[in-house]
Amino acid sequence: MGNPIRLTDKTGLSPVLDSEKKDQFKLCQVIENFDNNSSATNNNQQTETNTDNSSGNTSANATESTNSVTSTVEGIWNSTLARIGIGDIVAVTGTFNSCVGIGSSQRIELGIVTRGTDAGNIYVAVSPGIIGGIGADASVGIVNYNVIGSVDCVSTGVIESSLRSDGEAYNKASVSASYGASFNYFRIGGEVGASCAIVDNPASSQYGKNVLVVSHGGSIGFGTGGVSIGISNTFLLLK
Repeated sequence: MGNPIRLTDKTGLSPVLDSEKKDQFKLCQVIENFDNNSSATNNNQQTETNTDNSSGNTSANATESTNSVTSTVEGIWNSTLARIGIGDIVAVTGTFNSCVGIGSSQRIELGIVTRGTDAGNIYVAVSPGIIGGIGADASVGIVNYNVIGSVDCVSTGVIESSLRSDGEAYNKASVSASYGASFNYFRIGGEVGASCAIVDNPASSQYGKNVLVVSHGGSIGFGTGGVSIGISNTFLLLK
């Protein structure tokens, strides 16, 4: 009766704990459990921190890779070889020429700017002109315009003929030559041209300066073969 079963060490390996030792034992268990819980919490927080850092690094790496790819693509697109192959401005044209000695030329074009600050801009323009030569034709074609200068010189305005506030021509008249061969009145032809323009992009280091704009293209249609040389002015109807 002096040693109740509830206080008996069932293993028989240790003495019976008195009340004070039992309280100390329980306190040690509470402290141990608290330490274990704190350690688990710290581990979870460290895991979350590592996960956040990993996600941040992954996002930063993805952004850096995207910027690198974009820079590479822009470099290729704006290279000299690419600009020769696909002009800074590309247009689909419809042209009617008629002359025996001296005659006239009328052209309408639908174009898109492919480089510079106006990249993606679509415009409609007409180009009346005076030509000298022999032949008559109606044709459709494609023409490329290239600005001889850096890409930031390119804008829709470089092909336009208009007057600035000081009265000076914004884009002087274009000089062009067209040529073609006819087979039973089915005509295949081409053209080359050049004009002097003023850079109107304020962000360009060449702003306000003259640049040379060259053009080249091909066409198919109906008419006679022949060669003609002329001058024309281009006016934007929609830009």
